[in-house]
Amino acid sequence: MITVLCLNPSFDRTVEVSELEPGRTNRILSSMTQAGGKGLNVATCLRNLGLESVCLGCAGTDNYEQFSKLLGTRNAWVDFERIPGSIRLNTKVVSLKGNHHVTELNEPGPSISKDDLRFLQERFRESCKKSRMAVITGSLPPQCPEGTYAAFMKEVSVPWVLDVGGRELMLGLSAHPFLVKPNLDELEKAVGRRLSGSRDIVDAAKYLCERGASCAVVSMGGDGAVITNGKDALFSPALQVKVESTVGAGDAMVSGLIAGYLKDQALDTMLRYGTAAAAASVMSRGTGLFDNESFAILLERAETRRI
Repeated sequence: MITVLCLNPSFDRTVEVSELEPGRTNRILSSMTQAGGKGLNVATCLRNLGLESVCLGCAGTDNYEQFSKLLGTRNAWVDFERIPGSIRLNTKVVSLKGNHHVTELNEPGPSISKDDLRFLQERFRESCKKSRMAVITGSLPPQCPEGTYAAFMKEVSVPWVLDVGGRELMLGLSAHPFLVKPNLDELEKAVGRRLSGSRDIVDAAKYLCERGASCAVVSMGGDGAVITNGKDALFSPALQVKVESTVGAGDAMVSGLIAGYLKDQALDTMLRYGTAAAAASVMSRGTGLFDNESFAILLERAETRRI
């Protein structure tokens, strides 16, 4: 089993417009609302790949009944602690013109008390005792102290994945994650400078390994992805597929990286699995809705090369 933490779930509303025009009236062509949050997306994708997972976390009581109904459409086993407040609404606006660029409007979500946070820490640690791996991803609820995610990993011995940005990424490195997966923007913010060219990106990723990660993957959307263990580095070009939506592609990549690691622990396998899962995801309009058959076909096309 794989334990996934989701402290800030959401209603994910994805709307499509012909072309997003800021400051003007935009007509919605289609819309879809799912139970979401990065942790829930990862747990769903893991189960799509045939891996047992459980998504632990907390969710506001005010609109949980509606959220629970949407959970029924997700291929995920969830166990959320109820807290006061409402589950947040995240809106993704997909512009169909060009490269399907996504504009995200994300609410903060309800605050979580110190007592509830401590309770979830204990539940998370107990679940990890029965797990092969753990995953921590997504934004923190308001008023959570810095280093919350690193604190969750204390006394946890299984390999764990950290997919967050900002201060939580850098503080989480002190708890020695097995894998971190920033996108290019998050990596640039982590190292405090713009990155240009593969060598510059690899050096920045290796810096995360020097700070405590065993592996670092940098996702770059249509420009592919890079993986390093601090010594070796590989690049995988993005697979050319029909793009329906890039929402959730990073979460799908995390699930693929984990599946690849559990297969043979090789960097090449991890990156090919991650690339294939991300490509399968963008072919779907919803987050985490790809199937294992599509993934298997794309995996045969995924390739890597040394940098």
